[in-house]
Amino acid sequence: MGIVYVLASLIVLVVHINILPSVIVMIFKDAFNFKAIFGGLSGSCMIYGIKRGLYSNEAGVGSAPNASASANVSHPVKQGLVQMLSVYIDTLLLCTASAFMCLCSGIVPDASISGAPYVQNALSTVFKGFGSIFITISLALFAFTTLIGNLFYVDNGLAYLNGKRMPGKRFMTVFHMCCVIVVFVGAVLPWMRHGLWQTLLWVG
Repeated sequence: MGIVYVLASLIVLVVHINILPSVIVMIFKDAFNFKAIFGGLSGSCMIYGIKRGLYSNEAGVGSAPNASASANVSHPVKQGLVQMLSVYIDTLLLCTASAFMCLCSGIVPDASISGAPYVQNALSTVFKGFGSIFITISLALFAFTTLIGNLFYVDNGLAYLNGKRMPGKRFMTVFHMCCVIVVFVGAVLPWMRHGLWQTLLWVG
């Protein structure tokens, strides 16, 4: 998934290669101007940077070691090196690919297209209507693998609480069904709250 995403970003970058020099100038200009410096001193930039970093690679959260601990390697340092590499790939490679793809697309960002819509529009400059489909599929796949990874963590936690033995198959089936329901409710809860509020206003 990561390789395909980076390749798509590189295609956008190559198509808009004439914008790249001005993008690099803009990055350094905006990073070291007085607004950025004093904004960082106020803490807002630092807070957002920490949030993005934790969300991107889970560095410091403490959940990724659960997967590393289950790896079958000859020495723990080997798996530690793999974890270091994964942070590098996720944060430096994928996030930088996203940044350059968006900035080199020529689309000026604003509040109406922040986040995923901005990336979709950037891809659409080259891939037309397929750009939105590609980002939607990518987000779905990345979210799915994240859910599978978190479920793996929970399964190991249950095994530990059960005397380092996995609970029975029937219990795990019911538990996994409950996990699916929780994920579904969590995904639609904001929409449900908005719909409920609109309904109450209409009834009132």
